[in-house]
Amino acid sequence: MRDDRLEFVNVRCHNGGKDKSEMGFMGLKDACSNNFMLLRKTVNSFMITQEKINEIRSSLRKGAPEGELKEQLQQQGYSKEDIDKIFKPHNYDMRSWYLGSAVLFGVVGLYLLLKDKGLLFLVFSGLMFFQYFRETERLKKRNN
Repeated sequence: MRDDRLEFVNVRCHNGGKDKSEMGFMGLKDACSNNFMLLRKTVNSFMITQEKINEIRSSLRKGAPEGELKEQLQQQGYSKEDIDKIFKPHNYDMRSWYLGSAVLFGVVGLYLLLKDKGLLFLVFSGLMFFQYFRETERLKKRNN
């Protein structure tokens, strides 16, 4: 869908030989007495389609740099809000790593406990289990 919005444009007007720059919304407004009007439409402002979103996400999965893709979308005339819809911040879920580490530390800790080498790895295992359950609770709260 095409969005023909007017943009802010820089107007230079001559008053008595002096140049003045004004930023203003130039619809049909006259900025100075002896000047010219600039009307600039953003013809390339489109709503981003789901097809385009899927295309960009597949490019990201293939290893295309995020910055280059954002720059291309800006050059194509997509708004910052539309671009931000595609590039959402990543939500990392480390629960599987915490649980795997806890089990590994637990096995090593039990082995070392049987060899009378100490409890350090069992303590690490307990801390990793604690972090796993803490992360699970945090994600439950965030999803509710």
